[in-house]
Amino acid sequence: MNKKLIALLLAGVLALGGVVSAVMYAQAADARAYGDAELVPVLVVSQPVPEGSPADRLAGSIETKQLPKTVVPAGAVADLASLGQEATNVALVPGEMLLESRFGATSKQASKTDLPDGMQRLDLVLAAPRVPSGLEAGDIVGVLASYTLTDSSGRTSNVTKLALSKIRVIALESGVTGGQGENQVTDGVQITFAVTTAQAEKIANVAEFGKIWLTAQNDKTITTSSKGASS
Repeated sequence: MNKKLIALLLAGVLALGGVVSAVMYAQAADARAYGDAELVPVLVVSQPVPEGSPADRLAGSIETKQLPKTVVPAGAVADLASLGQEATNVALVPGEMLLESRFGATSKQASKTDLPDGMQRLDLVLAAPRVPSGLEAGDIVGVLASYTLTDSSGRTSNVTKLALSKIRVIALESGVTGGQGENQVTDGVQITFAVTTAQAEKIANVAEFGKIWLTAQNDKTITTSSKGASS
């Protein structure tokens, strides 16, 4: 074995030894800082976590740390599995301990309303901003349709119009991936509608060839027909 290769191997061993020594020193420093305190495992946020994130998808955003039992509050989480299908009810920031109070039931657990006789079930996955906040199964929505149109002279215009009103939502589920290509949505909301054949055709057409926004409505919502907006 030539001298150059031996030198490289020695350098690698020394570098590795330095890393190991640094880790051991840091661990020893933590132990000295905590003294004789009883340490318990707790999950700590290592990456920003948005509100509404399912607990079972947080593995890459948290880490386990050993902290003095005296500083760990009641409700601190040591095992993600204990949170079941819950999701964060607030945004989480790096450095904070994972607490049970930061989680709640997801929309996936919301009760589903029955499909009325004579109606059809239609699923649609949209990015969260396109779905009204607080929407629940049993609510009614309006469907805004946006298209790019080209006239006979070749000029294009972007048109948005209220295509449907009083569409019943019978189920919701968050954290869903749907669509393909440029229309693919990750961490979106799946909305299940009860619709007639004509309504299903219109929603599917907009989803295929345009873009959709939903509006929250109630039985007294005024939906007077308009020419829509264009630009």
